[in-house]
Amino acid sequence: MILFVFEGNVAEPKIFESLNKLYFSQEGVKIVCCKHDLPTLYSHLVKCGYDLFRSLPLKENGKLYINYPMVESLKYTKQMPDNEFYNYIATREDCASHKFKSKAETFAYSKAKAYRFIDLNKTNEAEVAANWVLLKGQNVKKANYIVNDIMDFPTSKDAISQRQIFNAQKTKFVRPSESVSILNSFPIFLYDYFK
Repeated sequence: MILFVFEGNVAEPKIFESLNKLYFSQEGVKIVCCKHDLPTLYSHLVKCGYDLFRSLPLKENGKLYINYPMVESLKYTKQMPDNEFYNYIATREDCASHKFKSKAETFAYSKAKAYRFIDLNKTNEAEVAANWVLLKGQNVKKANYIVNDIMDFPTSKDAISQRQIFNAQKTKFVRPSESVSILNSFPIFLYDYFK
């Protein structure tokens, strides 16, 4: 069984619909939605001493995947593939003031708006599958660029672990410029799970 714990209950499940149909239809999948943002979840957990993962009726062996700055990073692209994707960043101010969501929608090329490029109700299955392959390519290569300064697929999965990405984001973007390099974890999860 694969457990997906999503921060929100709108965008993440919508994005996952096509992944589930294309890649996980034969897997046992369970989805849990927190229905609020991670800082709110964290404050609730700290306040009441509640451990989300220990309370789930499953024995967990998994990974935490982080979207930089948030799930809307998936549609932050001008085309597919986008040769400039490795340059895209978001400022701390845009994230803290909740402007990134609307900026992502405005920035996105027409087929990416409202996630149409991965929505099986609005785009044919072959094109959605091709878009996931392209999204995987640009996000995995960018993760490798962020961590290892190499704009290509990494030589191994271990070369772009979530811890390495997090540390590189802090060192190269967060601390020096209060920004984050835009990166989405859904395509990176596909790379980790299937390669």
